[in-house]
Amino acid sequence: MKKEIALLTGIQIALLSQIACVNSVACADNEWRKDTNTGRDEMSAGRFDKALSHFNKALESAEAMKAEDDLVAQSLDSIADLYRRQDKSQEAEEYYRKALKRREDALSPTSDALYRNLENLTNCLWDQGKYSELKPILARMIALREKDSREDYDWLERPISSMARLYSDNDKYGEAQPFLERIVEIRKKVYGPDSVKVAEAYDDLGRLFRDQHQYEVSRTWYENALQIRKHVLGSEHLQTARNIDEIADLYSRERQFTKAEPLYLESFEIRKKLIGDQKVSLAHSARDLIRCYQDQDEHQKALTLIEDQLKLLREELGDDNVEVAESLDRLSDVHKDLDNIDDAIKDAEAALAIRKKAFGEKHIDVANNLRRLSRLYDQKQQREKASSYLKTEMQILEAMLGPDHPEYLDVKHANDYLEYRIKTEVKPKTAAKPPGSK
Repeated sequence: MKKEIALLTGIQIALLSQIACVNSVACADNEWRKDTNTGRDEMSAGRFDKALSHFNKALESAEAMKAEDDLVAQSLDSIADLYRRQDKSQEAEEYYRKALKRREDALSPTSDALYRNLENLTNCLWDQGKYSELKPILARMIALREKDSREDYDWLERPISSMARLYSDNDKYGEAQPFLERIVEIRKKVYGPDSVKVAEAYDDLGRLFRDQHQYEVSRTWYENALQIRKHVLGSEHLQTARNIDEIADLYSRERQFTKAEPLYLESFEIRKKLIGDQKVSLAHSARDLIRCYQDQDEHQKALTLIEDQLKLLREELGDDNVEVAESLDRLSDVHKDLDNIDDAIKDAEAALAIRKKAFGEKHIDVANNLRRLSRLYDQKQQREKASSYLKTEMQILEAMLGPDHPEYLDVKHANDYLEYRIKTEVKPKTAAKPPGSK
């Protein structure tokens, strides 16, 4: 009888121990979720110290459970995310790597959680400019996605696109090209050869060759993209206009302005139809065409367009907006090119008044405006006036940058030379006065 009682008591103790153990795990799990959620709320509110305290408590709870799930790695991720939110990339990297190690030991090599961990780590390495460490991780991510059979183009394209960006950002265009071409093929397969998504991939290849100054090849890709956009979106669409601008820009880079001008004009006319009531956007869209006119010395065409642009900006933004000052700069330049120096000075003075009102007397933009006026007065052969503007610019630059700054020294040398010219120039002789005159 005593043996039976002892046996029952032992069973009860064992059961109670198991129940306590289960309750302990459940308790730890509840504490983990509570601290994780609270930490995320504190992080969203910008209370980073409190968030870190809760994430650390959640990590302790996860470690105490010794479970086979992903809770420890999730807590490490939370701490890494917090550090990255604070631009502490080195600390974030440390915790992302700890989480990755846990997942590599516990999870399938193709698990989504492990892949997201790799993705977070690449973002963190990118923040730090650790490009040499990025390549093997991105290669691993591509290999993981290639083994996956799901029908989601973005699933595979994202790491391929990141690899292309890695190479192109480091001027390794030859290495980037096959990855960009692969994106074209992925999108053709998923969306069809005439999709705007394919046109966007053509744009990326166009930029790649443009950056290598291979303008003819670049233009081919942009023209392929334009053909798709005209077919899918129509000739009168903002994306179509932007595509035309890219082709025109290539001609401008090659100084083939007679080919660039009609394209810029076509793009501008499309925008006028589509955004005619949005005055600021319409004014902005005129910039490329204005520059093209100036590059060809078609100053009268540029003048007319700048005057229209200035009117739009004043109507929408008022007379004292800095964008109005920038348009006045362009107007001043064209008047100077047309030898209308007085008008050029008038425009530059108006721009200077706006900048002084917007930024105060001592500002880099004010200093640059003074330099413009100095050159105009010099061109008008009013050297003393030109020197006075340079001296005012020198005072601003010395106060803001110091007397040893290259920009200050450049202006000082310009003024020294101007004063030398003032002293050495032969001044016109005064006509002799008749005897007896005062």
